[in-house]
Amino acid sequence: MGVSPPRIRCEGWRFVPQSFAIVHQFQALALQEAGVDVFVRDLPYFGDWSPVSGLLPPALEDRLKRMPSEEPDEPVSGVIRVAVPYDFSASGDIPTLVMATAEAGEIPTENVLGGQTAGAAVADSEARFYAPSRWSRDGLVLSGIPEDRIDIVGHGVDPSILGPPSGPQRTDLRRRFGWDDDFVYLNIGAMTENKGIDLLLRGFAAILPAYPRARLVLKGADAIFRSRDLVSGYLADLPVGLQHAVAERLTYIGDSYSLDDMIALYHVSDAYVSPYRAEGFNLPVLEAAACGLPVICTAGGATDDFTTKDFALYVDACLDEGRRMLRPSPDSLADRMRCCIEDSDWHAQATGAATGYVAEHHTWRQAAQGLLRALKIDPPMDMCEAGVVTETEDEPLRLHIGGEAPLDGWKVLNIEPGDHVDYVGDCSDLSQFADQSIAEIYASHVLEHLGYLDDLPNALKEFHRVLQVGGRLRLSVPDLETLCRLFLHPKLDMSSRFHVMRIMFGGQTDPHDFHKAGMTEEFMTDYLEVAGFQSIERVEAFDLIADTSTLKLAGVAVSLNMQATK
Repeated sequence: MGVSPPRIRCEGWRFVPQSFAIVHQFQALALQEAGVDVFVRDLPYFGDWSPVSGLLPPALEDRLKRMPSEEPDEPVSGVIRVAVPYDFSASGDIPTLVMATAEAGEIPTENVLGGQTAGAAVADSEARFYAPSRWSRDGLVLSGIPEDRIDIVGHGVDPSILGPPSGPQRTDLRRRFGWDDDFVYLNIGAMTENKGIDLLLRGFAAILPAYPRARLVLKGADAIFRSRDLVSGYLADLPVGLQHAVAERLTYIGDSYSLDDMIALYHVSDAYVSPYRAEGFNLPVLEAAACGLPVICTAGGATDDFTTKDFALYVDACLDEGRRMLRPSPDSLADRMRCCIEDSDWHAQATGAATGYVAEHHTWRQAAQGLLRALKIDPPMDMCEAGVVTETEDEPLRLHIGGEAPLDGWKVLNIEPGDHVDYVGDCSDLSQFADQSIAEIYASHVLEHLGYLDDLPNALKEFHRVLQVGGRLRLSVPDLETLCRLFLHPKLDMSSRFHVMRIMFGGQTDPHDFHKAGMTEEFMTDYLEVAGFQSIERVEAFDLIADTSTLKLAGVAVSLNMQATK
């Protein structure tokens, strides 16, 4: 007898041009595609919003309309709720997962059902919560929601819908828009203060004298926000001498566009610019990257979770801790906008890098997997690719790479089989593990065995791929700088120097015991940054297991111990 698929009730908004509605709808569609029985419950819109038809392709809109609202006689496996004001209550005994975002500061009480603080609202609730980014997660904790009740589940795209245009398609679009010779910067959103549109207008004004064919396209949402009025106000705040020049090269669009029309905007543009002060996630940045656009975005915020230096130029910013907002540098913004025009080689490679990265790491299917993990629900067989490990245990998967002994609470991956080994494989190819399926990785004296040109970068990219957003990597390698100093120490005899040399080059007792790379803190930090890791720091010890990470020679610790987060 076959196993019944999980039954999920998705609660939220449908058919309005708002980001929470987009998230709710595409999550429901992705769960349904994966074999989950999905039921929808429409929650009240904000204010005087009303549904708009034609926002999504007809096939998707039809699927959403046909999703049943009547639940079956069998019990529901879980509830996923995406709407504001936040209803943090649990659905009886049913596991309940509520999405919440925190942009600037704490969650305002007007955004919580009943006008309570978030902390008070969750105190008597058994619900769990998910944030789409680390920035949002930190805001939820600041708002009084316990961190151990929050999962991070990022948003996604559907690569079959959002992708780069063909050359002829893009040429035809630009001709139809009348922008054949323009370099088009695009920004999409509500145009509210947190989006940094005032900064964007000033940055655009700064580059116009040198690049008179630059064009700025702002896509607002007049149906549910005062986007046009806000842009007019920002424009009026510019110095009088700049207002006309900027207005002449500014295109504002406030209509409710269909998804196909939104994709056309991405396809006709040359770069996406978002100098935001605070965002819960910033979905248009991800969508733009999926369509092959290089992006310019604020450093230090939510977009750090799903962009890399391969396709993103980061605007320097400092943190206003009092408001928990970022303060992007206007000079840095103008510089990044110039670079995007001037560096044609970077721009060309960024296009391909953006599309490939998003399709591999940030899809709605992967988001659906994350939601089921957060609800502790086994995914249907349709969601489990053949031969791929997807974590479904109550405890998150922690992977000990290269482990030579069991470690309580961890699974061991080693290149050689053994009684203590749970998975056999090469750490530079973790294809047996699904994206975002691992909570922590520990690798002690493993990475020095990899070639520094290809295998080491590939391994770190694989670590980044399989880690959940916010997941931690802890690694230890021989410290080349310390070993060099020890080798030259005048009090070391030949036997001790020979021991130092063996630590540098490996014991060479078997084919896997040869070292191919020497790492310093500076080198390893750079490798980790390129792989996309954040919050990189050196630590003295991990206190996990007595292994080579604690090795000392002549009383000197010879290991470089570092940790980082995805």
